[in-house]
Amino acid sequence: MNPAAKALLVFIGFLLGLSFLFAPAPRAVDLNEVRFAHTSSSLLYFKNIRSFYYDIQPDERSGFILNRLKRRDLDSTRPSLQFTIVNNWRMDESYIYAELNTAGEQWAAPAVYFTRATKDTLFSLNRLDNEAHYHFAAEVYNQLLRNQPLYLVNGQDTIKELYAEKRTNFNAAMVLEDYFKLVNKL
Repeated sequence: MNPAAKALLVFIGFLLGLSFLFAPAPRAVDLNEVRFAHTSSSLLYFKNIRSFYYDIQPDERSGFILNRLKRRDLDSTRPSLQFTIVNNWRMDESYIYAELNTAGEQWAAPAVYFTRATKDTLFSLNRLDNEAHYHFAAEVYNQLLRNQPLYLVNGQDTIKELYAEKRTNFNAAMVLEDYFKLVNKL
């Protein structure tokens, strides 16, 4: 092989190694400003690159497009909390929705308990609007970044620790990161 070609390959390998070594760390989501609008470039990125990982379901009643992770937990016998990215193409907005699976439909007061070093928080899942879903998703994402546990509770009963398994943790973080990139918060 030509010495110049070898040097070029070594240089490219060195640059790739540096890019992996100094990759930016994930940032926490700022909760002060709620933003649902997305740019055409972020939507194009999501549709062309990230949508491969999602089941895309148009909702005929609302006209929205629902994006649910393909590899989400479909077991309806165990309670789980999944996130759905909802695209409102008429308004150039996207929303994030937290959905309990059918195992949690019978609970009267489902909530998520966040443990923190400074203050623990209980976040009710009843009657959330778009803004509340956004705040909840941002709290979950920030909690996942800090590797702190979240618990699904019903009244005074703790049902289970959410995202305790590596796969479910990765899936939740992936959907939330995709959403916050879509609305230009990351």
